[in-house]
Amino acid sequence: MRINQLQTEAKNRVNLEELHALNSAYGQRLKQKEIIQLVGLPAVVLGVFSLILTYIWWIVVGCTVIGAIYGYRFILPKVVNRRYQMQSLVARNKFLLNLTQVTMDNDLTILQSLAYVIDETEGELSEDLRSLYAALGVGSDPERVSYLLNNLSEKYHDDAIFGQYLEQLDTIIQEGKNNTDSLQYLTEHHSKMLEKVNLFLKKKNEMLSGVQTLLILMGAIILLFHGVSFFMNGDFAQYMDGYAHHPIGYVSSAICLTSLSMILNSFFKQYFDDSVTELGVRTKK
Repeated sequence: MRINQLQTEAKNRVNLEELHALNSAYGQRLKQKEIIQLVGLPAVVLGVFSLILTYIWWIVVGCTVIGAIYGYRFILPKVVNRRYQMQSLVARNKFLLNLTQVTMDNDLTILQSLAYVIDETEGELSEDLRSLYAALGVGSDPERVSYLLNNLSEKYHDDAIFGQYLEQLDTIIQEGKNNTDSLQYLTEHHSKMLEKVNLFLKKKNEMLSGVQTLLILMGAIILLFHGVSFFMNGDFAQYMDGYAHHPIGYVSSAICLTSLSMILNSFFKQYFDDSVTELGVRTKK
């Protein structure tokens, strides 16, 4: 099950059962604590900033609710989707490594080699391979073999290297000639692509840490004005009357909160844009 096939996205709403199913394809169901964290993070950010800027309860409540809705409808599905994609990619890479190693034994057929590695494969991919193995083991004709392998390739169409590996398996089955060099080359290329994807996501996480630091600094600057007001008057009256509850403060706070929301939304769209990680590069045979 892929996130773009879910009714969650098709109906523009979040179905927790579908997200649970996607998350458990290679692991466990979503924990309640994790859902609260992903939904609560943007709620807390907008709620805290609206509080220290305005001290108007209905604005604070409104911003907190908006943040929670954003976390639930955007961040939560994106996090689950990325986790699924990475776990699926790692599982496919492990499968290629294992199968390539087993096929080095020329005494084994592809079907026998497949039987050896299925138990070492995890999650949803393991179920796909078991179905494939069962279908291939029923004396399938060449056209059906190609059809079954092509269906598996289409399911993971973002991973073109995996698809080409399956094409090579199809050729080996049809011709009865074990081209281990080609399989090994594709496997090595797939492993290199996985390394690049991990490096890319690591850089994205570093950017996320930078945004978190920026938010802390912005909050500290606003609290600094609170401190100045308290230092000069022994209370926060100057900040409240001179800014928070002043027309200039209303306008400035509105601009600040709107800008903050737009910046965070733009960042998270780029942060979760993994289109460049799709393995859409075909290698030469």
